[in-house]
Amino acid sequence: KYLMKETEEILKAFGIRYQELSQGKSTADIESDDFVIVVETRVKHSTDDLEERVKNYKAEGKIVVIIIPNKEIKQRYPDGMTPKEFKKWIERLKRVAVKKEEVK
Repeated sequence: KYLMKETEEILKAFGIRYQELSQGKSTADIESDDFVIVVETRVKHSTDDLEERVKNYKAEGKIVVIIIPNKEIKQRYPDGMTPKEFKKWIERLKRVAVKKEEVK
């Protein structure tokens, strides 16, 4: 719950609209217009269901963000981001979007 709340606070701070999805094996935890977020806490023993979700969402053209509690979990989720890394990622995306708008 802590990671969900932390992630939602980051999205709110950047003014990103999102929807919390009902938790289940076949869905992400949070969805926005352009990406979905899966919060992984290392409680599960298998990552097979995550791989299937990532594949399905990518087929829909969504970017999949995996939020992990700390850097030690990177071995299990190499593409995972801590909340701090996620915040920096969004900041970079926002800067790129602003630069593209300035060029137009």
